[in-house]
Amino acid sequence: MATINSRGHAIPKIYIESENNYASAEQEVRKLCTINSPLRVLITQTKKALTADFTSPAHKQLREWQSIVRSHHEDSPDFMGVISVIVGKMDGNGIEFVACTFRSTGDLLRPLSRLLRREMS
Repeated sequence: MATINSRGHAIPKIYIESENNYASAEQEVRKLCTINSPLRVLITQTKKALTADFTSPAHKQLREWQSIVRSHHEDSPDFMGVISVIVGKMDGNGIEFVACTFRSTGDLLRPLSRLLRREMS
């Protein structure tokens, strides 16, 4: 997840932040926005429903994070790369991971969609 430059130093290309509380992950989004990298990833979890309902609290949180990304792009034209958000949610039957990705402009590159669902036995 890094390239070696001409001086032999490893330059990371992917940065990952994690936060156990979906509702308080804003700080991690802000941290990722301070790094100029091709790929930045936030991994978090929630108990909120992650449905197709764009008025849900979970989607409201994602729109707030999207606004933060947009603000960083507006303030720094050199801001590049993408920011992906991966969210895990456990329920009585298993675990599900969903994700979305924002361009550096804050525009949605990949809408919130299911990555994986595993049933627990």
